[in-house]
Amino acid sequence: MLTLDIKITNLCNYRCEYCYGLNDSKSMDEEMFRKVLSIAEKLKFEAIEFCGGEPLVHPKFAQFTELAKKFKLILRTNGMLIEKHKEIISKYYTWVGVSLDGTAQINHIMRKANVNISAASQFNTPINNIKALKQLNPNINILLGSLVSQINYDSILELGDYIVKNKIPIDLWKLYLFRGKRERAKENENKFILSEKEFEKLHFNKIKTVLQKGSTNSGECFIVSPDGNIALGSTVIANINDSGNKIINAINTRIKKVLENKKTTYS
Repeated sequence: MLTLDIKITNLCNYRCEYCYGLNDSKSMDEEMFRKVLSIAEKLKFEAIEFCGGEPLVHPKFAQFTELAKKFKLILRTNGMLIEKHKEIISKYYTWVGVSLDGTAQINHIMRKANVNISAASQFNTPINNIKALKQLNPNINILLGSLVSQINYDSILELGDYIVKNKIPIDLWKLYLFRGKRERAKENENKFILSEKEFEKLHFNKIKTVLQKGSTNSGECFIVSPDGNIALGSTVIANINDSGNKIINAINTRIKKVLENKKTTYS
């Protein structure tokens, strides 16, 4: 499934120390968003993945969803703000990826919030929102995403056991190896770094589980930033305002890698 990730905002209600998102408050305006959708349609992208930052903090999330509903829609979120938008998400989205990095206490250590929030609320709110989405639309697919580092390595499988024991409706659990690529992740690399060898020892067979090591520098998704830059990882390959031919060439030369990643995740 050829998917274009649109980073509609760099803003987030979290400030995780392992994040490699940009430290700014840029958000995509409606004119730029419409332009991105037009290009995506011309290039025959099948799906749009809303990401950030935290896409649900964007004031026009609902409007942007309506504009993009001709595509298959995917949402990546920390799950804290789903309640406000649960009707539109359950109606239009094929996949919703929610992030948790362990059971309550470990998740609280891993994920720094911009507001004072208890470990219990930080864990239970996304879990309850997952249940609510499944109740509204039993066919919606839920991906649970967990970043694995030296901090939560010894306890991460406890989250899987919790999911199974409490019958949380997860369709896929994806474990990501921490990579200190850039921004806060690079600054805090020594705190989180974990070897590929240790990561590969993880095994969980009670629900469908995928391990993703990622790469140290290049990305595995086409991502459009709020200013219109199209990037693969940290490398800008084009801009939405470039000619159609330039964008097509930039994407076609890198498309195999991106398709494989999305197939692993959303098959």
